[in-house]
Amino acid sequence: SLVKVALEQLAAEDSAEVPLGSNNVKYNTWFHGSEVSGDEYSWSCTFLAWCADQCGYIESGVVPRTASVAELHAWYDAKGEYHGKAGYIPKAGDLILFEGPGRSHVGIVESWDAAASVVTTIEGNVEGNCDHTKSRVARYCWPISSPDITGFCAPDYPATVGSLSGGSNAEKAYRALVYGEGQKAVSGPEGIQNS
Repeated sequence: SLVKVALEQLAAEDSAEVPLGSNNVKYNTWFHGSEVSGDEYSWSCTFLAWCADQCGYIESGVVPRTASVAELHAWYDAKGEYHGKAGYIPKAGDLILFEGPGRSHVGIVESWDAAASVVTTIEGNVEGNCDHTKSRVARYCWPISSPDITGFCAPDYPATVGSLSGGSNAEKAYRALVYGEGQKAVSGPEGIQNS
């Protein structure tokens, strides 16, 4: 799943810029086809695209291949999969957008804590400082009331186990894992789900 791939990058030794502050990172190299550096190569979107590509979501049209948060927003909006934050309950695998004057950033929703009204994200090109001198992949917890959050994209991931043929969800999951039936169905943002 997208969340699983993003989580694996938290511990990846090659998930930070070299040198720090350069925007020279493997996600940009993958996206642009060669090493790049400089302020024009912010990489929160290329981190998302890289993770989505590892899951087959770019090829299947679930996530667009773009380095632009504005293009990402417009693409999901055109599909009816963009939601302003007012009244929307984020879920694992959603994309969280931060847009505004001097700000254009995207993260991947890991979880939602309804009791605390906090969304936990995995984001690329962050460290918590304004100059990104230590840019890397990191986990953040955002109160939903944060003015930095502008909205969410809810990708239409492949079907869940509950949509596969067979009896109980346990049987469907077993058949998918043992016999390879509906493999994409068990790789959605939340893995095996009950219906």
